[in-house]
Amino acid sequence: MVEEKHKLLPSLKSIPGTMKIHQIITNKPGEIAHRSVSCTCNDPSTHSCHDLKKFVFDSHPANTASSTPMNRAKNSIVALSVEDQRAKFFEETLRAFAKMKTFDEILMLSMSIENLIKSYEMCEFIPSLHYTGLSVDEISMSIYPADITQEQVMYTVSVSADGNCLPYTGGVHAFGTEKRGAEMRVRIVTELALHQLYLDQTYLQRGLDVSTTNLPMRFAMYSESYLPGLLLNATSINTLFQNEVVNVSRDKCYMGIWQLFALSSILKRPIVSVYPQLGNPSVRMDLNRTIFPREEQRSNKAFIMWISTRTDMVHVHWVPNHFIPVLPIDVVHKPSDIEIQRWRLKAQRTKEKVKTEKDMNSNGMFKSGEEEKKTEHQESFLEKNTEHSRRKTAEFDTSEQSRTPEHEKEME
Repeated sequence: MVEEKHKLLPSLKSIPGTMKIHQIITNKPGEIAHRSVSCTCNDPSTHSCHDLKKFVFDSHPANTASSTPMNRAKNSIVALSVEDQRAKFFEETLRAFAKMKTFDEILMLSMSIENLIKSYEMCEFIPSLHYTGLSVDEISMSIYPADITQEQVMYTVSVSADGNCLPYTGGVHAFGTEKRGAEMRVRIVTELALHQLYLDQTYLQRGLDVSTTNLPMRFAMYSESYLPGLLLNATSINTLFQNEVVNVSRDKCYMGIWQLFALSSILKRPIVSVYPQLGNPSVRMDLNRTIFPREEQRSNKAFIMWISTRTDMVHVHWVPNHFIPVLPIDVVHKPSDIEIQRWRLKAQRTKEKVKTEKDMNSNGMFKSGEEEKKTEHQESFLEKNTEHSRRKTAEFDTSEQSRTPEHEKEME
């Protein structure tokens, strides 16, 4: 009987890498998607992050014609890697870009694949040294500027220096790996081709501490396509910008400040452009800054540093030729005072619950819920009181700043 039932069961093979699987998702009979690293997104089945893979099981009974060796080979587990399909699309697009000679050709292709690129979503990812496993670049740490504002200790990390350093750096910030170079380059090229906002003075000014005029002209002079002596006006700057988009569409072509702006919009995060205190001070005034995305943005910032792989330059003549990411050792969430108080109240509530259960066991009944209500009331009061204190502090700071020397004499 057992053998007869066994013949009716599907003949299934084990999934390769079963011991490494940490997350399994299934929305359809006979199919599963899995990851080696769990995704914490709201709907992890729709994201291809963390190497999402899909498997389709052969559901034919072992005693049917499909159980023949040839049919079993055809109907065995079919591995459909979402990541492989994604990588293939961006690699083919990059090869298509390389064959194009004009900006209009790149623009037409970018318009045709815009929605498809959007379908390949990126998670809200915050990388760290611990997660990525990248090594610290000690030479860059020695020239890291001391005037950069940051909430925690950051470290410069190494990425490959083959002309794809900015796409690699973008890949580290978006996915935790530099293996997405082709995808990030295609995203940067299409972003620049589709949006003329990157020539707008008002937009480029955002993130600078001081007002700077003619930023499109200044950025044009930093371009690899700029030739000394070229007269820069609105028309020539636009032409130069388009020529640069064509150039950076080639694999392993160096990128610059315009591409940093595009990367910020792709990540939907502000980028802190870290420029060492070396070389021309005027250049540092333009490039050592915060860059904001053109639309929706996340609060956490991505730090990217300009460095050089050359060792033959003196400080006064220093120029960059490489980008690297700057990461914390680990992503640490610093709790607010209210969160700390809530945790304490939660612990108090847990203790009271345990005490109530003990009383129930000893007396055969539960105590009243007055203690729990009291704790809830304290939590509500804490929030109101904290907000009230913040308003009072703000009023006090304002009144202190408005004092004059005459007020101080009257007080004496």
